[in-house]
Amino acid sequence: MTGKKRQIQDFLNQGEILKAWEMLLSIEKTGKMDVPLLVLKNLIQVFYAETEHNAEHTVFDASTDLDKLAQHFICLKLLMRRLEFDLPRQAQEEFYTYCETHYVSEYLLDFILLTNIFKKEQVCEKLMDRYPDKADYFAKTCRYAKEAEHGQP
Repeated sequence: MTGKKRQIQDFLNQGEILKAWEMLLSIEKTGKMDVPLLVLKNLIQVFYAETEHNAEHTVFDASTDLDKLAQHFICLKLLMRRLEFDLPRQAQEEFYTYCETHYVSEYLLDFILLTNIFKKEQVCEKLMDRYPDKADYFAKTCRYAKEAEHGQP
């Protein structure tokens, strides 16, 4: 682990997310971002949305380890694709179980949905059905995705 990457890991372990963010941005300028750092950049953005909205859980509740965070993000993204490709119910249930076991917030689901999923509407509808208490939030995401797809403001 490089010196700056080690510093970022130390900042995360200490709960110093802003310092980790600032160090991350300095590394990004050099163009030397590996997968865990790229994922961390996304997760810190999600973290700020979670804290802004007083989410019960944040992306850093389960781990602050860079490699584990990257694995978590990639696993969640791949599991969400099971909804997108309408895989059998049991395969889709593994996604929901993962979300519940790892206390995944709607903000992280939203981020992955908007940035990594092609059939956004289909996945939004499934999330609204599964999480009725968050249905309004995912409905807004769905509207935003439709507008962005059709070039509307």
